[in-house]
Amino acid sequence: MAGGLGMGASAELKEGVKEDMAHRIGEATVQLLLQKRHDEDPTCIQIAFQACLMRHLSEIIEAWTLHRKCNVDDGPFGRVYHEMYTHEDQAVSGRWRALTRSYLRAVSDHNGIVKGQTRQLLVQLVYIALLAGVKGPSKQLFEMISSRFGSTIRSLINQALDIRKVIGEDIISGDFKLLLPSDVPFDELMEDAYPTDAMSNAEIRQGAVVVRTAEMGLMRVVKSDSEGLNTKVLLKPKVILELSLNELNGNRLEYWGAAEEPTESNGP
Repeated sequence: MAGGLGMGASAELKEGVKEDMAHRIGEATVQLLLQKRHDEDPTCIQIAFQACLMRHLSEIIEAWTLHRKCNVDDGPFGRVYHEMYTHEDQAVSGRWRALTRSYLRAVSDHNGIVKGQTRQLLVQLVYIALLAGVKGPSKQLFEMISSRFGSTIRSLINQALDIRKVIGEDIISGDFKLLLPSDVPFDELMEDAYPTDAMSNAEIRQGAVVVRTAEMGLMRVVKSDSEGLNTKVLLKPKVILELSLNELNGNRLEYWGAAEEPTESNGP
């Protein structure tokens, strides 16, 4: 998705965008976007896009309601389910979860959700492009990215909603948890999304800092009175290591203040 973006020496960003995007794609990723030129190799932008996509799609899948901004806990729904899951059998809590999510979906505007979530994600991709030095006003960049990638993003949003229904409504015998590790050490339950010859030795990766997730994983959790919680990783997440970002940047990442900061203005 990162190909075809015109590169420039400066960008326009709203105040606080760097901090917001650092929360979503990792501070090290933001620093790499700011410090490195991406004219010939858009790998850094691709990594940032993937991290942003996984974060946003996971929020859609896990959220109880999607009327506004994704909220995984969703206030009373999340709290009630947590209490019920803690004190009731799997069948009881699973049934309540399935019915609640089903009826919440029934009173939701599907088309409105897809439209709103698509726009939110496209805006985030615009911010990534601006951080990387893509030239042009943010509103024009939004129109360009929307034109090029809008249909793909809408398709991904719809797929996320389908997954949300399957794991939230159709299955009550167990709970499925998305795996999106970040800011934790790399371990054997993860896969390196960007392996290189320099990091071919497993010992080098072991314990390395995970910045964000490039492809989400999946874990099944079943609760029983006799065995407690039985967990099984069905799909390992593919993660972005800080070592990989360092290698892309010539083994050097600077602090916030060391990079040239773009001029701030209103975003899309």
